[in-house]
Formats: sequence, structure tokens, C-alpha cells
Amino acid sequence: MARANAKLSDEQRIRGIQHLACFKTSTETLHLLKQEWPSIDVTVQAIDALSPLTYAGRNLAKRWRVIFDETRKVFLADITRIGIANPAVRLEMLAGVATRAAAKKNDVLLMSALEQAAKESGGAYTNRLQLTGKDGAPIAQTVEHQVTAESVKSAMGEVLSWLK
Repeated sequence: MARANAKLSDEQRIRGIQHLACFKTSTETLHLLKQEWPSIDVTVQAIDALSPLTYAGRNLAKRWRVIFDETRKVFLADITRIGIANPAVRLEMLAGVATRAAAKKNDVLLMSALEQAAKESGGAYTNRLQLTGKDGAPIAQTVEHQVTAESVKSAMGEVLSWLK
């Protein structure tokens, strides 16, 4: 019996592997391949066999696995290629949503888009934590408690009275 993905050329196989490595589903990858090569006749299961992360792809040849791994590594390292990862792109999209909502008199959507834009521009979606004081100065630290021998003796007396 012939292998299911034997119907794909090397170029088609590489394109499918790269698409899967970028976290696309097998169905999305199949649609992409059919758009680029309308004459191909493969199943979703054949596309599944192109991913070393699936059961069907567990025996994927080393040369294809290397392509998958390298593509995944590059994809994860370069989020700048994804437009929506940029706050300016998100604000532009929200501006479009707000404009359309206002034109359709959809106040709920308009308010939601405005709130989202305010959060976006105000840095509500960042993980930044300032570990310095004002203008980069060190954070002032003060000691509030002073321990004396008398306060320790008093505290120990209280603890011992609880134990009796």
C-alpha cells in the first residue's frame, strides 16, 4: 500500500510542514495547499502525517522533521511578523471597529471598542513592572520594627501562657 502523503511533491510537502509548524491545523493546511495547487488530492489525515507532533507523523523522516523544527523555532522567535502583536496595529483595528459601530449606532460595541482602546493605549496588557523608584532612583526601604530584649521577653511570656 502506498503512503498517504506520497501524492505530495517535495515542494507541497515542505509548504505543508511549514504551515503546520506555524500552529495551523491540518484542515487549514489542506485548504492552503488546495488553494496553491488545486489539482492535489490528499486527505486531512495525509496532512496530519506531516507533523511530527501527531500520532500519524510519529515516523516522519528526519529531513522533514528538521524543516518542521527550524520553522517552529523561527516562528516562535519572530512575533513581529504577526501584525496583531503590535499595539499600533491593534489600536488601528479598534479604531476601525469603533468607526463602524458609531456609523451603525451600535453603542454597546462602540463603548467596548473605546474601552479596549483605552486599555491598549494605557498599557493594561503589558507585563511590565517598575522595580525602581521615581525617575530610576532606588526604592526607599525603611525598617518599621525595633526589637528589644524586653519586647522579646514579653512576647515569649505570652506564648508560654497560651501553652499552659
